Amino acid sequence: MFNDAVIAPRTVKAGRQEINAKSSSAMSTMTIEQDGKDQFAMRINQWEAMADEEESKEQDMNNDYKVKVKCGKGTLVVAISNKRDG
Repeated sequence: MFNDAVIAPRTVKAGRQEINAKSSSAMSTMTIEQDGKDQFAMRINQWEAMADEEESKEQDMNNDYKVKVKCGKGTLVVAISNKRDG
């Protein structure tokens, strides 16, 4: 669903991801590309979506981007923003 996905600025791409109920983690790597160049890569454990309580994490990617991940109660949301946009 998200392999080679193109997401335009200020838009959303949503989709259901199936994870193995018998595993304890579901790690994936998300690589963000802009203008034909990799900007950064990040690891995400999709099992964090299954937490009973929602949790938000924010990370400065040490370049022009910051990432906010909100997970729990069956949802995993990744928001990527350019620091120049405020």
